[in-house]
Amino acid sequence: MENEIKLYKNFVDQIGKLGSIKRAWFTTFNLDISFFEKYILSALAGRLYQDLKTPYDYEALNDYLANEQEMLNEDKIDVKVFYDFRALKITGKPKQTLVHLYPIDTKLLRDSNDDVSFKFGVFHPKVILLESYAGEYWLMVSSANLTFGGWSKNRECFFCEKIENTYVARNLGIFFSGITASIKGFEENPI
Repeated sequence: MENEIKLYKNFVDQIGKLGSIKRAWFTTFNLDISFFEKYILSALAGRLYQDLKTPYDYEALNDYLANEQEMLNEDKIDVKVFYDFRALKITGKPKQTLVHLYPIDTKLLRDSNDDVSFKFGVFHPKVILLESYAGEYWLMVSSANLTFGGWSKNRECFFCEKIENTYVARNLGIFFSGITASIKGFEENPI
């Protein structure tokens, strides 16, 4: 099965190079929460997706998820998923972990000058920000939604690079600040 999920294999290879992951933030249009928990969340936790067979196995993934008080604990990961509010797909099993999901309504987004509205758009970026406990940041950009089809059946691009450029880092911070500003009650962890 893993050979059929080429983007997943690439993702696992990339996160294997980072060491302990502190932060993993994802953006997507379509979100299949069953796919995300089984494949992506298990990979972030260093677990094999094949081992997730019972609700208790999924519940064990919660032990890897950080809340705001646990961000300095090297066995915890701050995982957040931002998706278009119209595009959550519940397929198979319902959400089984405490992973933080944030529906984005583009009507609430503004550009940096606060004069451009996105009220007729959809939330469509596919960006992954990873931060290691060693203080390294990695950017992954893909054309694939966080769905099984997007990561297995479709022909998609996938780009991964360490962020070493201050300009790129600042713009990525602005990107996520803009998204999080549209969410009521969002407690942002500093990037």
